[in-house]
Amino acid sequence: MQTGGFAVLNTNDLAAGLARIIDDTRGYYLLGFDTAIPVNERWDPNDVGIRVTRPGLTVRARRGLFGPAE
Repeated sequence: MQTGGFAVLNTNDLAAGLARIIDDTRGYYLLGFDTAIPVNERWDPNDVGIRVTRPGLTVRARRGLFGPAE
């Protein structure tokens, strides 16, 4: 999924789907960074990594580069 999120599908239980969404958005961190890579240079997304040490945490991420338009 491109957003790093999840979809609530194939259910008629709207309350349970909304409860899952509310629970998911209750606590999160949004990480951003700025690089010294020139705009016209290619970068390797595998050079960026996130590691968590607290048990029970899950890392989800968007795929690709998201930033201001030219």
